[in-house]
Amino acid sequence: GELTAMCFKDSNYHLVTAQLAKDYHDNKKTVGESDDVHTLEERIKELEHQLEKCKSTNEEQNEHIQALQMGNDKVRE
Repeated sequence: GELTAMCFKDSNYHLVTAQLAKDYHDNKKTVGESDDVHTLEERIKELEHQLEKCKSTNEEQNEHIQALQMGNDKVRE
């Protein structure tokens, strides 16, 4: 009885280990190969590009707002 229980526990351990290994592998794929440095560098470049676009859009909007405020000030005078 005890020996069977030990064997059962052992095979259970292997099943759990195999499942964990599989989960790890699946998760790595799901995350999108986050350990691929090249992919990360591409993503960073892409995000930096988006940031630059946001900055220039912000500057344009700020200039537009300033122009409107100046226009308002002229109207008030």
